[in-house]
Amino acid sequence: LYTDGITEAMNGDGEQFGVERMHEVFAESPPENSEQALKAMFDAVRNFVGDTPQSDDITCLVVRRDEVGS
Repeated sequence: LYTDGITEAMNGDGEQFGVERMHEVFAESPPENSEQALKAMFDAVRNFVGDTPQSDDITCLVVRRDEVGS
C-alpha cells in the first residue's frame, strides 16, 4: 500500500516518479524482505527527486506473508 506522494513525487523537471518507475524498482532488484522493499522504494524516490521540495506525504506499507506449514 502506498500514498500518491510516491507516484506523484516530482523531480526538478516537473516529471512525476509514476507507477511504472515503482514497478521497475522491484523488477530490477526483487527485495528479499519487507525492509529491503521499503529501503529500495524510498532510495529510488529520493534519488529521483533530488533536492526538489515535495508537497505531499510519501508513505508506503509493506506486508510480509509467512507460509503456513501443511
